[in-house]
Amino acid sequence: MGIVSRLIERFGSRDAEAAADIQRASAVPDTVALADVVPRARVRVAGVVVAVTRSLPESAPQLDIIIRDGTGAVAARFLGRREIAGVLPGRVVALEGRFGIQDGQLLTLNPAYQLVGAPPD
Repeated sequence: MGIVSRLIERFGSRDAEAAADIQRASAVPDTVALADVVPRARVRVAGVVVAVTRSLPESAPQLDIIIRDGTGAVAARFLGRREIAGVLPGRVVALEGRFGIQDGQLLTLNPAYQLVGAPPD
């Protein structure tokens, strides 16, 4: 058995997780699929938090998150804070703001946010 087969057997398939992400994110009302976000348009999107990055203590406070909904991914940057209670990997969040492109990725600064559903186990 190859290493990829052993990893899939041990940790599962990402296909099932992606399908669950699409289902959870698409259940949030009044949102646009991440694949349909147009740069510089103000939109409300929803997705599962897949990454959280905090700035170092010696630098200006900043929190970066990435969300995915199975159709795409976007980043959000919260300036002036290093933490938002409840914003953790696996949590579904809705973000509303104007998305631009930075380094080839859609990004919004200080969006309005809403925690959706229960926190992940």
